[in-house]
Amino acid sequence: MYLLHPDDRQLCLLAAIVGAMLVFQASDIVDLWFESQSQSKRTVLAKLVSYLFSNGIRVILLLGKAPLIAFAGVICLESAALAVALFVAYRRFPTDGRWQADMAQAKKLLHLCWPFVATGVMITAYMRIDQIMLREMLGERELGIYAAALTLVQAWNIIPATLVASLAPFVARMKSRGEAEYRDALVIIFRFFVIVAFLGAGLTAVVSPWIVGLLYGAEFRPSAAVLTVLVFAIVFIFQGMAQTLWVINDNVRISNLIATFLAAVISIVANLFLIRKFGIMGAVFSYLLAQGASVVLFPCLFRRDLFSLYKRAFLGLGSGK
Repeated sequence: MYLLHPDDRQLCLLAAIVGAMLVFQASDIVDLWFESQSQSKRTVLAKLVSYLFSNGIRVILLLGKAPLIAFAGVICLESAALAVALFVAYRRFPTDGRWQADMAQAKKLLHLCWPFVATGVMITAYMRIDQIMLREMLGERELGIYAAALTLVQAWNIIPATLVASLAPFVARMKSRGEAEYRDALVIIFRFFVIVAFLGAGLTAVVSPWIVGLLYGAEFRPSAAVLTVLVFAIVFIFQGMAQTLWVINDNVRISNLIATFLAAVISIVANLFLIRKFGIMGAVFSYLLAQGASVVLFPCLFRRDLFSLYKRAFLGLGSGK
């Protein structure tokens, strides 16, 4: 932020405060421990308490018309509250022995997961670069209109994320039984995710003026038109999350990383040209293009087996082999 906006001290301070939440996210290891033991319910109450606490403060700040920096502080405070809540949950249900550092295991895990880390960075890049470019090219007002719609789109993410977490053990079991059963399961999951996504996108598009008016007010009315088109990105988002089941079980980390990198490049180039030509809707088209390239175009070009799964799922073509 300092390099991009050296004269805007408030913006740099906001970035520093919000960035501090990364320190507290180290406590997520507790959540992962419970998840590995199929005991995620242990952390549900901890998360609920911390979210209610932080959102209650947000309501108070909104009613009191607090400055923007106060809301940045709440973001950091929410991570701190969640860390404390996870600590309390762990104290009640600890592991059998003390935690110990294992550098050999750490190196092994880093070797396995670095493509996923890099892919996550690329996904963040192409999902955020549109907002950065909108602000620089059109201004904060247009960014606010776009961001309001994007927030409602991303609210759908909780559904595929929850489903994938629940389906992961099932898909792994199918993989151990045989390729035919495994690929049949993927076909059903791909098809189901697309149906749910289209239903959700269609419903949201129809009621978008009402949703925007209710949540944001008349000043954000232009966000409704943005939301009507942008919401269909959830078709790719749902499918991308379902695709992670295939990525992990088939160990296609590198090709997935390359596909995501190319999608990030497409996002930057498309935003550069389309925002100038179409304004906010240019960012919408770029977002849809990047999502489609990342989830469908490049993965299918690189992996014929994924292309075959998609043909079976959506065209009814191909065998279970």
